[in-house]
Amino acid sequence: MALTKITSSMTDDSIPETSANGALKLPVGTTAQRPAGVAGDLRYNSTTELMEGYTTEWQQVSGIPAEYIATPPSVSSSDRFTIDVSNVDSYKNPTFDVTIGGAETPNTVSGGTITLTDTTLQGSQSVDVRVADTGVLWSANSATDVDGLTPVARYWRIHNMVNGASTGNAASVLFTRFHLYSGEDGGGTQLGSGSAISVNYTYAYTPATLFQVTGTAQGWYTQSSPVAFNENWCQYDLGTAQEVKSVGMRFYSNWHIESFDIEFSDDGVNWYVLYSGVIPEAYINTSSATPQTDSNGLVLWNIQ
Repeated sequence: MALTKITSSMTDDSIPETSANGALKLPVGTTAQRPAGVAGDLRYNSTTELMEGYTTEWQQVSGIPAEYIATPPSVSSSDRFTIDVSNVDSYKNPTFDVTIGGAETPNTVSGGTITLTDTTLQGSQSVDVRVADTGVLWSANSATDVDGLTPVARYWRIHNMVNGASTGNAASVLFTRFHLYSGEDGGGTQLGSGSAISVNYTYAYTPATLFQVTGTAQGWYTQSSPVAFNENWCQYDLGTAQEVKSVGMRFYSNWHIESFDIEFSDDGVNWYVLYSGVIPEAYINTSSATPQTDSNGLVLWNIQ
């Protein structure tokens, strides 16, 4: 992109204008479209929304009074996927720009809370936030760390299940075991206890027996009406936030599911999907080694 220089031979009245309120139009382009640059070049950067000039490198044109630059947002994070802006009341009509690693991150804004809507983000993320307001330019970036899907939580459940094609009773499923483990492949500690288990519904069975290690006691008979099958859930309350690395399940005969989600929650209200699994027919109530089973026929999945 070529720049036309205003030379010293030009006079004020040689710059075309249509009225006393006219303005000189500068070249406009993104940061990526910057030309090589020669000292004295001037342009408007549509990426930063600022005028910039070239001396030995491109840089923002100095001399913009501080009152025309928005105050940087004061940001922190107190929950997964959320950013709190404590000084939001100091702005008139703020627009927030949220990025991770320089890339725009989808979000919604409600008052002083920014919610990241990409709920597949893993681990802790460093998030940059800047703000523009009525009559002022973009502020400098403020940064905060935001937790995404970190597999450490108090509440864990199986949910959003799809009924197996060869289920003995087409409307229901019968579980004999559902385990959580601190290690991969069913290793480490079996987490929780029978008394930590709750379900949305069961018929004539005891959910606490789902914690058993051996045996075939029937522990959870899912509901078929009036709720939709995928709304059934079985939940552990571990008492404190704990990391889960694998889960195990076993079913009674061929009364099984074919797919499921493992979800976690910090408060038992807001749930996040950590893992989606599939159960092939050959692994139901067998000792097949794929995906993996223990010596008691419990089918295992690593969820990290």
